[in-house]
Amino acid sequence: MSTCPDHVDAGKEFGHEGRFSLGRFGLPVNILAVPWGGGMVTNPGWPRRVVYNATPPYHRCSRWSAVLFVSVVVLGGFGYYWFRQRHRTGVLSEHAAPGGTDTAEDAAAYETKSVVS
Repeated sequence: MSTCPDHVDAGKEFGHEGRFSLGRFGLPVNILAVPWGGGMVTNPGWPRRVVYNATPPYHRCSRWSAVLFVSVVVLGGFGYYWFRQRHRTGVLSEHAAPGGTDTAEDAAAYETKSVVS
């Protein structure tokens, strides 16, 4: 879901305007979209016997399979990022802007300018 990162990036300027904008209604629509999206994710995974374990013998593992699967995937992805990928982030040289020599100082200066603005 992109609604949560949109809240974080709402105050930042990226230097270009997109093709679509809700104008002043963008933030209220986004605020409503976050709980709506959470409900849409929760509803199919809700542990109901009718959906996941309709016939005997009833097993708790079958009933909670959607929650268990999502938990394993999220925790596995977090673990992979935290122990393996966290220090390998950056821009590949073939993806960098031509002639750009961005450094950590440039990024810090940009962040300071963005926060002050």
